[in-house]
Amino acid sequence: MKTPRRRLWLLVVLAFTAVACGSTVPKSQLQALLNGSNQNQGLGTTGGIAPSAGGTTGGVIPGSAGGTTGTGGTGGASTTGVVVGNTTLGPGITKTSIYVGAVDIKNSDAGNAALGASGAKVDYRKPYDIVINDLNSKGGIWGRKIVPVWATFDVTSSQTLDQQAQAACATWTQDNKVFAILGGAQGGVTEECTEKAHAVDFLPAGDSTPDSFRRYPHYVETSGMNIVRQGPVTVKGLNAQAYYDKGARLGLITWDAPNYREAISNGYLPTMRSVGVTPATQTAYVHVPASFNDLGGMNSDVNSAVLRFANEHIDHVMIIDGSAGVCAGACLGYEFLNQAQSQSYHPRYGFNDYNYADTSVDSLYPHQQLTGSVAVVWSDDNTAQDVGYKTNTSREDCYSLMRKNGFDFDVTNVNQTYVIRTACEQLWFMRAVVAKIGTAVLNNDNFIAGVNQIGTSFHSLNTYVSRLTAAQHDGASAVRNERYFDSCTCYKFTSAPYEV
Repeated sequence: MKTPRRRLWLLVVLAFTAVACGSTVPKSQLQALLNGSNQNQGLGTTGGIAPSAGGTTGGVIPGSAGGTTGTGGTGGASTTGVVVGNTTLGPGITKTSIYVGAVDIKNSDAGNAALGASGAKVDYRKPYDIVINDLNSKGGIWGRKIVPVWATFDVTSSQTLDQQAQAACATWTQDNKVFAILGGAQGGVTEECTEKAHAVDFLPAGDSTPDSFRRYPHYVETSGMNIVRQGPVTVKGLNAQAYYDKGARLGLITWDAPNYREAISNGYLPTMRSVGVTPATQTAYVHVPASFNDLGGMNSDVNSAVLRFANEHIDHVMIIDGSAGVCAGACLGYEFLNQAQSQSYHPRYGFNDYNYADTSVDSLYPHQQLTGSVAVVWSDDNTAQDVGYKTNTSREDCYSLMRKNGFDFDVTNVNQTYVIRTACEQLWFMRAVVAKIGTAVLNNDNFIAGVNQIGTSFHSLNTYVSRLTAAQHDGASAVRNERYFDSCTCYKFTSAPYEV
């Protein structure tokens, strides 16, 4: 059986991009509310870096090779030295220091404990302090010491996420000046803040679309996959597993938000048509809860979708899930599968990484609902994901660094291990990019020019292959297939990682 990974308890949480934290609503109250209440297109390039003429070759990723292969990717340039571009020094950079904006979470342990999450207490600062101190002991970045500027988000606050994000923005760009913002809140506030301040914003993953990277050219997801690109990746992966049975009646359900509607119209449906698949009913769009008191609208919409799908004899269901409002992931899946179970409705599910199915058997999802389900996943954040491939040495090096510096973390606390990996990923990525720009002036444009040179040279702690080029600023570029087995009530991989 595969061991837990990532942010298992994401039923209802504040949607912080760089962290995971739990609801402040007691689990019994939360369930009562739920049960009865109201392809990445052209980004353009900055900084004058010419794209590499070299492409990539197709095929399954070699299990022992240090490099990678792929299909349809744009190779990063292998140039070194000065980037020709903006010559103005970026904000938050002095002769001795580089200031970075970091996120701390208040009351996250209470929120996670309310949801019943194991190992719920999370130390957000210690992992960053350890990585920063380690880098500073080796000369820092760009010959300067890294200095964190902390902004606090309170899980129990009556303020909205956007209000807290605006306060964080003021901390990072008005009260202080930072060059890089390491996370923030979903919804665009942090990205807008970054652009106005001429800073950079990079994190493992978010809820982006291709337009996110056009609107925010200094925003990067090192191991994420934008939700429009997830469409063809998911559909093709499920099709390869014979998910779309002859005569299958397919239904889709997702959030009623512009980015998710775009994912359906520009990602999922065109790819389905290309493989001869047509949904048998209209997509069910679910109300996005803006607060815990707003969960009833989500509940009502999901209940209506379950009833409609059952009445229309929909026997295959794809849940296009992800962060939305106060939900940071698995809300739609949890609600749909549990309502379906209560109504004795058992469709066959086609999942992807954002459904967290392989970590949610009998915790979020009743195992009776999972028979016959298949999934396409791209996370490689614990040893279970290494099976049949190679060890993610960057991830293990990060954990070793924590232990070496006296952080005796609980490996079963998936929220804590996520924060640890995020700290290493963000700061090691920053070091790698700055190394690419050589002696050029460090600013947001030249930093992104360095990102465009990364290609697959940065080894993510969270995904099999991260590819970053001028045409792709969401890194996840390799996936693998998995299937649910009733005999073990678990998911097992049915393919090696392959590039997408």
